[in-house]
Amino acid sequence: MIRLEFRGLYQSTYKQFLLDLGGRELEITAQGSRQEGSTLIEGEGWTALLEPEDSVSFSKVMKVPRTFITFCGEPEVVDVLVSQFRLKALRGGG
Repeated sequence: MIRLEFRGLYQSTYKQFLLDLGGRELEITAQGSRQEGSTLIEGEGWTALLEPEDSVSFSKVMKVPRTFITFCGEPEVVDVLVSQFRLKALRGGG
C-alpha cells in the first residue's frame, strides 16, 4: 500500500488520470466504510482510493486543492502505476 499526497489539481483530474491508465470507477456501497466524497478506481492488479478533496492555504489569499490517494495491489503493478501516474500529475513551476 502506498499513500501519496497530491496538490494543485482537482480530484476529478486525478480520477481521469487513473481512468486513462486503465482503471474503472467502482461504486462504494458499504455505508460508513468510506468518507463521503471518496472515489474508488480499480485496474488490472491495482486499486486506488481518492480521499475527499480539501485545500491547503499558503497565505490569506492563496489556496490549492489537495487530494490523498492510496494505491493498493500487486507490488510490481502498483510501482509501475504510481510511476505513470506521477508523470501525468507532474506540473512545472512558474
